[in-house]
Amino acid sequence: MDRMKLISRCITTMVVVSLVVWGITAFADMNEGSADPRGCNFILVVTGSMDAGETGYPISTIPVDSLVLLRAYPPEDIDDVKVGDVLAYRYGGITVVHRVISIDEEARTFTLKGDANTSTEVVGFDDVLGRVVCVLPEAGHLLSGIRDTNIFLLIAGALCTIVMLFSGLDMYRVIRSEED
Repeated sequence: MDRMKLISRCITTMVVVSLVVWGITAFADMNEGSADPRGCNFILVVTGSMDAGETGYPISTIPVDSLVLLRAYPPEDIDDVKVGDVLAYRYGGITVVHRVISIDEEARTFTLKGDANTSTEVVGFDDVLGRVVCVLPEAGHLLSGIRDTNIFLLIAGALCTIVMLFSGLDMYRVIRSEED
Protein backbone atom coordinates (compact mmCIF):
# COMPACT_ATOMS: atom_id res chain seq x y z
CA MET A 1 0.00 0.00 0.00
CA ASP A 2 2.81 2.45 0.84
CA ARG A 3 4.50 1.67 -2.45
CA MET A 4 1.28 2.45 -4.35
CA LYS A 5 0.91 5.77 -2.49
CA LEU A 6 4.49 6.70 -3.35
CA ILE A 7 3.97 5.87 -7.04
CA SER A 8 0.67 7.77 -7.06
CA ARG A 9 2.28 10.84 -5.48
CA CYS A 10 5.19 10.73 -7.95
CA ILE A 11 2.83 10.53 -10.91
CA THR A 12 0.69 13.34 -9.50
CA THR A 13 3.77 15.52 -8.96
CA MET A 14 5.00 14.86 -12.51
CA VAL A 15 1.59 15.75 -13.95
CA VAL A 16 1.33 18.97 -11.92
CA VAL A 17 4.89 20.05 -12.82
CA SER A 18 4.25 19.25 -16.50
CA LEU A 19 1.03 21.30 -16.49
CA VAL A 20 2.76 24.26 -14.81
CA VAL A 21 5.66 24.18 -17.30
CA TRP A 22 3.23 23.84 -20.21
CA GLY A 23 1.14 26.75 -18.86
CA ILE A 24 4.17 29.02 -18.48
CA THR A 25 5.39 28.09 -21.96
CA ALA A 26 1.96 28.70 -23.51
CA PHE A 27 1.64 32.05 -21.74
CA ALA A 28 5.11 33.08 -22.94
CA ASP A 29 4.20 32.11 -26.52
CA MET A 30 1.10 34.30 -26.35
CA ASN A 31 2.89 37.15 -24.55
CA GLU A 32 5.49 37.95 -27.21
CA GLY A 33 8.00 35.50 -25.73
CA SER A 34 7.79 36.82 -22.17
CA ALA A 35 6.65 34.70 -19.23
CA ASP A 36 6.35 37.88 -17.15
CA PRO A 37 2.63 38.37 -16.36
CA ARG A 38 3.09 41.96 -15.18
CA GLY A 39 1.29 44.40 -17.41
CA CYS A 40 -0.86 41.67 -18.99
CA ASN A 41 -4.63 41.39 -18.84
CA PHE A 42 -7.19 39.10 -20.39
CA ILE A 43 -10.27 40.82 -21.82
CA LEU A 44 -13.44 39.22 -23.13
CA VAL A 45 -14.55 40.86 -26.39
CA VAL A 46 -18.36 41.01 -26.30
CA THR A 47 -19.20 42.89 -29.52
CA GLY A 48 -18.66 42.20 -33.21
CA SER A 49 -16.85 45.45 -34.01
CA MET A 50 -13.62 43.55 -34.79
CA ASP A 51 -15.26 40.58 -36.54
CA ALA A 52 -15.05 41.53 -40.22
CA GLY A 53 -13.03 38.67 -41.68
CA GLU A 54 -9.40 38.40 -42.71
CA THR A 55 -7.44 41.66 -42.62
CA GLY A 56 -3.90 40.59 -43.47
CA TYR A 57 -2.56 41.85 -40.14
CA PRO A 58 -0.99 39.54 -37.52
CA ILE A 59 -3.99 40.11 -35.24
CA SER A 60 -6.81 39.70 -37.71
CA THR A 61 -10.48 39.23 -37.01
CA ILE A 62 -11.62 39.00 -33.39
CA PRO A 63 -14.93 37.12 -33.17
CA VAL A 64 -17.57 37.93 -30.56
CA ASP A 65 -16.84 36.24 -27.20
CA SER A 66 -13.11 35.91 -27.87
CA LEU A 67 -10.63 36.19 -25.03
CA VAL A 68 -7.72 38.49 -25.88
CA LEU A 69 -4.39 38.93 -24.12
CA LEU A 70 -3.63 42.61 -23.68
CA ARG A 71 -0.07 43.78 -23.07
CA ALA A 72 0.14 47.15 -21.32
CA TYR A 73 2.36 49.83 -22.82
CA PRO A 74 4.54 51.98 -20.63
CA PRO A 75 4.29 55.58 -21.94
CA GLU A 76 7.89 55.47 -23.15
CA ASP A 77 7.15 52.46 -25.42
CA ILE A 78 4.05 53.90 -27.11
CA ASP A 79 6.24 54.75 -30.12
CA ASP A 80 6.38 51.01 -30.91
CA VAL A 81 2.70 51.02 -31.96
CA LYS A 82 2.18 50.64 -35.73
CA VAL A 83 -0.75 51.01 -38.09
CA GLY A 84 -2.60 47.68 -38.00
CA ASP A 85 -1.98 46.99 -34.32
CA VAL A 86 -5.04 46.37 -32.17
CA LEU A 87 -5.24 48.58 -29.07
CA ALA A 88 -7.53 48.75 -26.07
CA TYR A 89 -8.71 51.92 -24.37
CA ARG A 90 -11.39 52.90 -21.85
CA TYR A 91 -14.53 54.67 -23.04
CA GLY A 92 -17.19 55.52 -20.47
CA GLY A 93 -16.55 52.56 -18.20
CA ILE A 94 -16.04 49.93 -20.91
CA THR A 95 -12.90 48.66 -22.58
CA VAL A 96 -12.89 49.10 -26.35
CA VAL A 97 -10.64 47.01 -28.62
CA HIS A 98 -10.04 48.54 -32.10
CA ARG A 99 -7.38 48.69 -34.81
CA VAL A 100 -4.96 51.58 -35.39
CA ILE A 101 -5.60 53.11 -38.81
CA SER A 102 -3.41 56.19 -38.41
CA ILE A 103 -1.01 57.81 -35.95
CA ASP A 104 -0.55 61.55 -35.37
CA GLU A 105 2.70 61.80 -33.44
CA GLU A 106 2.53 65.58 -33.22
CA ALA A 107 -0.90 65.53 -31.57
CA ARG A 108 0.01 62.27 -29.75
CA THR A 109 -3.17 60.53 -30.90
CA PHE A 110 -4.22 57.33 -32.62
CA THR A 111 -7.15 57.05 -34.99
CA LEU A 112 -8.82 53.71 -34.25
CA LYS A 113 -11.59 51.81 -35.96
CA GLY A 114 -13.36 48.52 -35.41
CA ASP A 115 -12.87 46.36 -38.52
CA ALA A 116 -16.64 45.95 -38.89
CA ASN A 117 -17.42 49.60 -38.07
CA THR A 118 -17.73 52.58 -40.38
CA SER A 119 -16.87 55.23 -37.78
CA THR A 120 -13.48 56.03 -36.25
CA GLU A 121 -12.39 57.43 -32.91
CA VAL A 122 -9.37 59.49 -31.94
CA VAL A 123 -7.61 58.31 -28.77
CA GLY A 124 -4.71 60.01 -27.01
CA PHE A 125 -1.47 58.12 -26.43
CA ASP A 126 -2.04 58.39 -22.67
CA ASP A 127 -5.52 56.83 -22.92
CA VAL A 128 -4.30 53.53 -24.39
CA LEU A 129 -4.44 50.59 -21.97
CA GLY A 130 -2.34 48.30 -24.14
CA ARG A 131 -1.96 46.27 -27.32
CA VAL A 132 -3.65 42.96 -28.11
CA VAL A 133 -0.96 40.29 -28.55
CA CYS A 134 -3.08 37.13 -28.74
CA VAL A 135 -6.67 36.17 -29.56
CA LEU A 136 -8.20 33.04 -28.01
CA PRO A 137 -11.70 32.54 -29.48
CA GLU A 138 -12.28 29.08 -27.96
CA ALA A 139 -11.25 30.17 -24.46
CA GLY A 140 -13.58 33.14 -24.76
CA HIS A 141 -16.51 30.94 -25.80
CA LEU A 142 -15.80 28.67 -22.83
CA LEU A 143 -15.64 31.65 -20.46
CA SER A 144 -18.85 33.09 -21.90
CA GLY A 145 -20.54 29.74 -21.38
CA ILE A 146 -19.36 29.52 -17.79
CA ARG A 147 -20.73 33.02 -17.16
CA ASP A 148 -24.19 31.65 -18.00
CA THR A 149 -25.73 30.72 -14.61
CA ASN A 150 -27.21 27.40 -15.77
CA ILE A 151 -23.96 26.19 -17.31
CA PHE A 152 -21.99 27.34 -14.25
CA LEU A 153 -24.35 25.39 -11.96
CA LEU A 154 -24.04 22.32 -14.21
CA ILE A 155 -20.23 22.46 -14.11
CA ALA A 156 -20.17 23.10 -10.35
CA GLY A 157 -22.55 20.19 -9.79
CA ALA A 158 -20.44 17.88 -11.94
CA LEU A 159 -17.27 18.85 -10.07
CA CYS A 160 -18.97 18.29 -6.69
CA THR A 161 -20.17 14.88 -7.86
CA ILE A 162 -16.66 13.92 -8.97
CA VAL A 163 -15.19 15.02 -5.61
CA MET A 164 -17.86 13.04 -3.73
CA LEU A 165 -17.18 9.93 -5.83
CA PHE A 166 -13.44 10.09 -5.18
CA SER A 167 -14.04 10.71 -1.46
CA GLY A 168 -16.39 7.75 -1.35
CA LEU A 169 -13.81 5.60 -3.13
CA ASP A 170 -11.17 6.63 -0.58
CA MET A 171 -13.51 5.81 2.32
CA TYR A 172 -14.25 2.41 0.75
CA ARG A 173 -10.50 1.68 0.46
CA VAL A 174 -9.91 2.64 4.10
CA ILE A 175 -12.79 0.43 5.29
CA ARG A 176 -11.54 -2.47 3.13
CA SER A 177 -7.98 -2.12 4.46
CA GLU A 178 -9.24 -2.09 8.08
CA GLU A 179 -11.24 -5.28 7.45
CA ASP A 180 -8.17 -7.09 6.10
